[in-house]
Amino acid sequence: MPFSSSSFSKLNYSDVCNTLSALGFTDIYTAPINDLVTGFITKDGSVDSVLIKGVHKFKKGMMLRYDVKLIVYYHTFKKPK
Repeated sequence: MPFSSSSFSKLNYSDVCNTLSALGFTDIYTAPINDLVTGFITKDGSVDSVLIKGVHKFKKGMMLRYDVKLIVYYHTFKKPK
């Protein structure tokens, strides 16, 4: 892994998924966090964290299989009731 977990923070989730896919990872999922009200401080679609093998904190240089499950958690607006 050429990135640490903090490298993805606040980037757009789509860009992060594309980057991970370009690196060769094949099992990438997204999970929205419906917590935004205005989107001024935290932008819609910004990454909160990336989960790899059940771990949110990972280091640059970590060896991973390309079929490991990756989940990209990102912020988005609350759904209307």
